[in-house]
Amino acid sequence: MAVSRGEVEERWLGQPLHENEADRIVQSFHRVEQILGRPWLEASAPSGIVGPSIALPICLLGIQLEVLSRAKGAEKLIQRLQAREPAAFSELHSIALCMGCNDVELEIESPAAVGDTEKVPDFRLRHPGEQWVWVEVTRPNYSESAQVAQQTAGSLRDLLTKIPDGMEVQIRFRSEPSDADLNSVRLEVEHATLSQTVDRPTFVIHTSAATPVLTPSGNDEQGRPIFGNAVARVCGENRALLSVRVPYTDLRGQQVIDAEARQLPKEGPGLICIATDHGKYWQSLIERSFSPMIRRRISGVLLFQTGTLLGEHGIEIQTAGRLLSNPHARASLPFWLEAWLHQLPAAFRTAGASRAAETDGADPA
Repeated sequence: MAVSRGEVEERWLGQPLHENEADRIVQSFHRVEQILGRPWLEASAPSGIVGPSIALPICLLGIQLEVLSRAKGAEKLIQRLQAREPAAFSELHSIALCMGCNDVELEIESPAAVGDTEKVPDFRLRHPGEQWVWVEVTRPNYSESAQVAQQTAGSLRDLLTKIPDGMEVQIRFRSEPSDADLNSVRLEVEHATLSQTVDRPTFVIHTSAATPVLTPSGNDEQGRPIFGNAVARVCGENRALLSVRVPYTDLRGQQVIDAEARQLPKEGPGLICIATDHGKYWQSLIERSFSPMIRRRISGVLLFQTGTLLGEHGIEIQTAGRLLSNPHARASLPFWLEAWLHQLPAAFRTAGASRAAETDGADPA
């Protein structure tokens, strides 16, 4: 039995659907059920938890799954999606980003001759009669420094108990903090007053009146990625909020594209899609690595990320990305693919807000 509108509203969304979007959302849920199975769909709703943050990822998945109806060799990818392999979702997302029009041919996991060996790039696509564009997809794990930043940001969550109702406290470190920096921050927060800015060489603390929306104050001066952690206390109309952001260094961009390039044939265009929060930071690292002598099988690198944000019409899922074309590549990406990928916004579009205050994770910078 196909999933119904009532089920979507009750079991996943927790509220009525707007009439102008109900058909599209129910159709997306139905596609997920058809392709991945009813048990998969049932397991996607944690017991007792409903809301847009649960329903929207399923809706987006259903939209992305539509492209597989045009794909040759989609069976293995579907099996990996059913097994909830993170890499499979990154690959599906990359396919959806690259499939700009209906006349694009798509083959998944087609073998390719790379030197004297046979490799299996993630997928390839083309307009009929054109060369195939070979595509590799990766989602790098967080680096050691990112894990340290995550742990540090989380270590100050207990400070929420020190924050009075009605106050929001934002802490942004300017470098990976020492124990002395953490102790200094604790002392400052304990004595913080409303509408105050504490500016120190290694951190900045900003206080303001608490609102339902978290708008991060200030960016890292060196343009590094930042790991954030936010917690809130809500009791009726009273609320308090604490956010901590810690920058970290990750210079792996060149290593990542070198590893993926080994899967690409030397003949024809090659694209590497990287699902990462480091898009802005890795851009210069990757562009500097393009050379007339090496990495010439890489026609371009797409850095993209997806985030759940508070937008113009409530919570929404957005994708931001930037295509870095290699001027020294043996073969350029076809014009239609370059033009399509350049349409991606370079940053999330927000309604003056970042991710919901309840969400932990890396900043979209």
